Amino acid sequence: MARQNGDPVLGSLRLIVMLKERGLIPTVKPVLAKLRGAGAYVSDVLIDRAIALAGES
Repeated sequence: MARQNGDPVLGSLRLIVMLKERGLIPTVKPVLAKLRGAGAYVSDVLIDRAIALAGES
């Protein structure tokens, strides 16, 4: 629906990285761990990419 309306579509991981970029969260790692802990399946590769995009190691 969003794409049909021309609205941007963001994934959960990108949203988390954006929150860090805007200073709303200090680090992404704990948030990503909570996301996984809540049952969301996210591959290790995508987790690593999000951490790298956020400038963390």
